[in-house]
Amino acid sequence: SVAISTHTIPIQVIVDLLIDKLPNLKVFMIGIVPKSLVGFTELNLYKEDEYSLEERSENEDLPFFEFNLTPTIQKVADQIIDIIKEIILKI
Repeated sequence: SVAISTHTIPIQVIVDLLIDKLPNLKVFMIGIVPKSLVGFTELNLYKEDEYSLEERSENEDLPFFEFNLTPTIQKVADQIIDIIKEIILKI
């Protein structure tokens, strides 16, 4: 099973929407698993100084925690976002 949060849109939902719009689309999933969780001693709230807990609870589009990406993973994430944007523009 896949964990679903009210603060995220699970990737499988996006994939299902894309397949619905583009039935000939061939899809495969890539998982990124960290080599180690060493260094993750605490989770920080996303933009902690900008949003109250009440605002976070009311806005399901806000991530709850800050993203902790290495420079390499950030680069790959940015590339994936660009690819998804291109696909959306073609739909």
